[in-house]
Amino acid sequence: MAKRYTVQFYTTQPSVIKSTNVTASNQSDARYQVKKRFASNGVIIHVVSVTEI
Repeated sequence: MAKRYTVQFYTTQPSVIKSTNVTASNQSDARYQVKKRFASNGVIIHVVSVTEI
């Protein structure tokens, strides 16, 4: 069953912490979705935390 997660992350450009909500089957899937959604043109995503909401 899918759950809602808040994922906090920062990027290499600019280096600022951001937060987004995703629906995922588990925490690993939530991390993957955020990396897939926000990583582009060599921007690296560093996940800080994944919290079920």
